[in-house]
Amino acid sequence: MSHAIMSVHSVSTRLVVVTVLAVLLPAVCALGAGELLSWPLVFPRGNAMGGTGMSYGGTEESVHRNPAWAGDFHRLCLTVPGLGLNIDNNFFSVLAYMAEHRQEFDSAQSDNTLFADSLMRKFDGKWFGMDAEIPDLSFFIRGLGVMFRSRFSANFSANRGLLFPFMLAEYGQERELSVVYGRKFANDYLQIGGGVKFLRQQKRIVSVASNNIGKIDNDFWVLSESDWQHGIGLDFGVIGNVPGRRHLAASVRNIALKTREQGVPEISFGYARDIRQLAHDEHSFVGDITAAAEYVNLLGTEPALSRLKLGGELNFNLLPRSWLTLRLRSGLDGGYLTFGIGARALRFVSIDYVTYAKEIGSYVGQEVRRRHLLYGKVQLNFNHIEKKPSAEVLEDEAPVQKQAPVPADSLPPAGERQPPPPPPAAAPPSEKAAPEQLPEPSLPPQEPVPEALPDTPAPLEGTTCSIGIYFKVLFV
Repeated sequence: MSHAIMSVHSVSTRLVVVTVLAVLLPAVCALGAGELLSWPLVFPRGNAMGGTGMSYGGTEESVHRNPAWAGDFHRLCLTVPGLGLNIDNNFFSVLAYMAEHRQEFDSAQSDNTLFADSLMRKFDGKWFGMDAEIPDLSFFIRGLGVMFRSRFSANFSANRGLLFPFMLAEYGQERELSVVYGRKFANDYLQIGGGVKFLRQQKRIVSVASNNIGKIDNDFWVLSESDWQHGIGLDFGVIGNVPGRRHLAASVRNIALKTREQGVPEISFGYARDIRQLAHDEHSFVGDITAAAEYVNLLGTEPALSRLKLGGELNFNLLPRSWLTLRLRSGLDGGYLTFGIGARALRFVSIDYVTYAKEIGSYVGQEVRRRHLLYGKVQLNFNHIEKKPSAEVLEDEAPVQKQAPVPADSLPPAGERQPPPPPPAAAPPSEKAAPEQLPEPSLPPQEPVPEALPDTPAPLEGTTCSIGIYFKVLFV
C-alpha cells in the first residue's frame, strides 16, 4: 500500500514538473529576446583546471555549468558573499610603465595627450583592467538551489590604430539570479537537473581617441538607466555516474538567452574521474584527486582547439579531519596553461589564487589575454559529513574475498555449540565394541533450515553476535 502511494506521488510530481516546464519555456523564450553582452563564468576551481567544471561536482560553481549537480546537495549548503578580483597581467606592466615615465608625463600637456599616445603605442592590442565580483550568495537543500551573483568590470584595450591611437573601454555591471533543481534516479546512476536564470546587465563598450582621453570628465563613465538590459535563459544538464567514480556529463546552457557574441545555446560534453585516496580515513595526507576533459560550446564560433578543456586537481590534508586542506590545480585551456593554488581552513573558509589565459583572436595563438584571479568565500556545507557509498561514490578497491558458506545442517544450535572433545583413550582389544553395537549419538531436534545464500558470510566460531545476524538474514 505504501509503495503504491509513493509511486502515485512520484508520478504526480513528475507531471507537475513537466507541466511547469511546458508553460515556462514559451514565456522564457519570449522574454529572453533581448541582446546582452557575453560575460564568461569565472570560478577558482574551474578556471584553474583548464576551464572545466560541468563534468564534476562538489561545489556550487559546478551547478552554474551543469544544473544536474544540484542533486548532490541533499543537506544544507549555504555560501555567503566573499570577494573576487580578476586582474589582467598587463595591468601591472602599465603601472610599472607609468612609474618609470612619471616625470615625462607630468611635464606633458594638461590633457595628457602625450601620455595617452605613448601608452597606446607601447601596449598595442593589450588588455589592462580589473573585474570585481561578489561570489555566490547561494542556498541549497534537497536538490533545490538559489544562487545570486554580482559582477563589476572596468577593462581597457590599447590600440595603435591606422591614423591615430585609441583606447577601447569596456565597463559595466551584471546581476544574475538563478533557481535550479536536480535529482538522482536509477540508484544514483543518473542525475538530471534544470534551472532558470534572470540577468540584469548594464554594460558599455566605447572607443576613445588618444587626444580625447584627457578631456573626458567623470560624467562620461556614469551609466544611465537606459543602459540596463534584461534577459532570461534556461539551463539543462544530465550526468551518468559510472562505477569507479566516473562521470559522463552533458549540458545545454543559455537557452533563449541571446548575446551579441552568440545567439545559440551552449552545448557541452565532458568526462571526469574522481580518485579517492583512503576514502574512509580522514587522516590521510593525500586527499581526493580529480581529472576532467571537456569540449564546450559545441556550436560556438571560437577555434576548435580553444573549446577543448583539460584539467586536474590534487588535495593535501595538512591537518587531521580536513581542518586545513591545500589544493593544487592545473590544466590546459585551449592549449594554454592554467594553474591554481588554494586552501580551505576550518572546513568553511576558502582562499584561492588562479592564473589562466583566454584566446581572444580569430585563430589560436593570435591574441591571448592572461589574467590573475584572487578569490575568497565562506561556505557551510553539511553534505560531506557522512559519506555513503553510492553509484557515484564507488571506491577502486580490490574485491573482498568471501568465505565459502558453511552448510547450515552441519552446525549444531547456537546454544549447544562447544569445542570438539578430545579423542577417547584407546581401549584394550578385548573390550572394544563391535561397530554395529555402538550407540548412535542423540542430537536434539532441529528445525529445517533453508540452504545458505551464496552472498551470506559464514558465521564465526564462538561469536554469538555473528550467529544471530546470520539467522536474521535467513528468516527475514
